[in-house]
Amino acid sequence: MLPEPKVSIIGGGLSAIYAYWGAIDAGYKPLEIQVLHNAFAPTVGAVFMYESPIPWPTKRVTSILLGSSDVYAINQWSDIRVTSAHKRFVKTNIVEEPLYLPEEMLTTLWGIIPRKAECPLFDNDDFKRLKKKRDAVICTFANSDKRQEYKEKGFLKIFPVHSNRSDNHDYVIIYNGTAHVPWVRQTVTPGWIHTEYATGTNTEHILHYEAERGNKNGKLTMAPDFHPDTPPLVWEERIEDNLFRVGRFASYIPGYLSHMARLETQKFLEEL
Repeated sequence: MLPEPKVSIIGGGLSAIYAYWGAIDAGYKPLEIQVLHNAFAPTVGAVFMYESPIPWPTKRVTSILLGSSDVYAINQWSDIRVTSAHKRFVKTNIVEEPLYLPEEMLTTLWGIIPRKAECPLFDNDDFKRLKKKRDAVICTFANSDKRQEYKEKGFLKIFPVHSNRSDNHDYVIIYNGTAHVPWVRQTVTPGWIHTEYATGTNTEHILHYEAERGNKNGKLTMAPDFHPDTPPLVWEERIEDNLFRVGRFASYIPGYLSHMARLETQKFLEEL
């Protein structure tokens, strides 16, 4: 029988994977780390990895900005001042990057983690019990009070994403900075096209538009995101005794990349 783990990581997405490697970097052995998940989070839309915790080949991903960044900001946020997401397109309309693909790596990365367990959604009492049993708990989502606060203040948004099968073989992200196309961003990967629309877009209009251009059998998913002007939580706000929250939806940092959870987890565990 295995001994009790020393660190529990709660989450089923990329941040949980990187947090696992952060615990390894902090000196914990694989069997001392447990990942608790409700469901493994699917990747929808423009989701790529800028760093890999294991040796892995990259793929060349091409980003294209149609039109201007100002119109893109209006299309996505109805606000020309919001340009933080597309500063890299100031000098060029095409960017090529070597990136890692989650859909290609996730099965392997999850398979490397030896201790995983499915669990129901956590409430405050569950967190209290778990914190007493572990050296540390790493959580990849915000607490319910903070999530409700950000939702009420209008920072947390829901975006419709239409996904449909395709015969393409490329890795391309198209940012729409024109006024005559109704979607905001389109991610093309082998076998799939994910088309993202602005928050509040009428779903019936989306389905009608997609059907008109031949995508009648696609699936519409509602994906969470938050405004680029969202005030991030400071480090101390993410710590609750021996519990630490990592990841984009735990820190509310708009520019947060999943691999940052590795360094943050290592730092927290070493300073605990």
